[in-house]
Amino acid sequence: KLPAEIEVYDGAAHGWCPPDSGVYNEPQAEKAWSRLLALYGKALV
Repeated sequence: KLPAEIEVYDGAAHGWCPPDSGVYNEPQAEKAWSRLLALYGKALV
């Protein structure tokens, strides 16, 4: 098995990450993008 994490972003509706979305949630999107980029930095280097 591979390690995995699941995180629920409180207050975020479906489609909350793109800035042009009607339900954009900036604090949660920034958190998600920073985590994703950290994962890429760790896995792709």
